[in-house]
Amino acid sequence: KYSIRYDESVSLKMDIEGAELAALHGGRKWLEKGESFSGYICAYHNQNDENEIRDFFTEIGGYKIENTKGFMTNIYDKNQQSPWLRRGVLRIKRTVVH
Repeated sequence: KYSIRYDESVSLKMDIEGAELAALHGGRKWLEKGESFSGYICAYHNQNDENEIRDFFTEIGGYKIENTKGFMTNIYDKNQQSPWLRRGVLRIKRTVVH
């Protein structure tokens, strides 16, 4: 069994082929605790990933959300619509001083 000490900062890189939002929902209780966190989360696999991931963190509150530079496309997305190029990765951060 793995656990995270609540006085530690957590870093996360997430690229799980379109399941990023589901994984974030699985960790929501921890993310709501308000501990220090930094992460890079892929947001290009599905058409609305960027907006849905932004909404997820905005709803929790206290997170800074930025786009990294650059764009990507997902040629395997059968439902892809314009815009064809999407912002590829979101940078998410929350700093808490204990």
